[in-house]
Amino acid sequence: MTFSTARIELPKNKMLRIMGPANVCVEQGKVRILGIEFGERSRFIIHRFRSYVIRAVEPSIISVVLGTGGVIEEPGEGEEVIDVWESIAEKIVSTGNFVAMVVGPVDSGKTSFSTLLANVSLDKGLRVGIVDADVGQGDLAPPGFVAAKILDRKVLWLRELRGDRAKFVGFITPSIPQAGSRLLTAISQLVEELRSDGCRAIVVNTDGWVHGLQAIEMKLDIALAIGATHVVVLDEDVCTRFKESLGGRVEVVCAPRPKVVRERNRVDRRMLRRHHYMSFFHNAKKRCVDLSNIIVVGSCLLSGKPVEVQIPYTRARIYRVVDHDDCIVVYASTDLPPDVLAKLRESLGKEVVVVTPSSVKGLLAAVLDRNLKVVAPALIESLDLSSNKICMLTEYEGEVGGIVVGRIKLSENWDEITKLPRCPI
Repeated sequence: MTFSTARIELPKNKMLRIMGPANVCVEQGKVRILGIEFGERSRFIIHRFRSYVIRAVEPSIISVVLGTGGVIEEPGEGEEVIDVWESIAEKIVSTGNFVAMVVGPVDSGKTSFSTLLANVSLDKGLRVGIVDADVGQGDLAPPGFVAAKILDRKVLWLRELRGDRAKFVGFITPSIPQAGSRLLTAISQLVEELRSDGCRAIVVNTDGWVHGLQAIEMKLDIALAIGATHVVVLDEDVCTRFKESLGGRVEVVCAPRPKVVRERNRVDRRMLRRHHYMSFFHNAKKRCVDLSNIIVVGSCLLSGKPVEVQIPYTRARIYRVVDHDDCIVVYASTDLPPDVLAKLRESLGKEVVVVTPSSVKGLLAAVLDRNLKVVAPALIESLDLSSNKICMLTEYEGEVGGIVVGRIKLSENWDEITKLPRCPI
């Protein structure tokens, strides 16, 4: 990585846009970013996937060390919207008790606005809770989870924190019907928990899926389910849809989008997810638990009725066969040959699904405590039916009451394996 340095004088109210990676030091004066004021000798880091507009609260001097790809530039007229955002945030916070849902397409500034709103709420002395409801690119929990956090300090990027509580969805996109229903339930539960904990300012940051009827209906369902008092929409066309649908029952605020943002392509997003998975399993240890002492949700193999089925012409070792109404699940040492599968389907009159040790390894899951509450992420390592144990990697060290298995499988390099069988476990 190459580095460059700059020392910049900023008159009062002057704005400067910095795209990371960058390390910034305030040598003199005071600057403001997303509702946080940094005084003399303050330092902050801008990640390579983030960009911020800095405003000088008073005449200031900053020094900046830029990494490869970092940019310092003066915003053009109308490019930055932080003044409008601050005005919107102040108005929402002035109500003193709100649930604000933030909606917009990918790279529209949802996370930045949500962070600003939370920081302004802290300034006003409110008890602030934030729900990170982006199941694919969230900050407070790994992909596949949604999480909430009661804030005790201001932050520039929510990824600096971990959620106080989390719910497991098991998918990285809300567009799958099963994922959508789980997501709606999870967000509603998290908002209710924050209310019960006395939060008077609740900010719900959503994912970037907003185009198409199904996407809009999903977001409207969430707004109604959580009892949103405000919906802040960072897209003019989407905002019009919300205003028409909610009919004045919820205050819908159309907020402008920044003209210039640090855009992330699919490779960038995949890299961010990979790093996030790694961060939540950095201190993970292998744990094996007895299946007879826990519940397992999301497993075809462990939820069916055991049956005896003759499987001829295969060298694979068969560990268990279970029956469901619409399929037979076979746990075997290796995949069964296509001709054997075809004969089984014909003789049984049902679909035959094969689970193998390799399909089990690397599945993302959630650990439940004895009260069946999600307490930590886990990666399934192995399933041994002879000893009736399931092994996993997790940071959780307490009593395990259950495991919920999702539809996300990771390779040894923390990359997502996109094509999964109907029943990977």
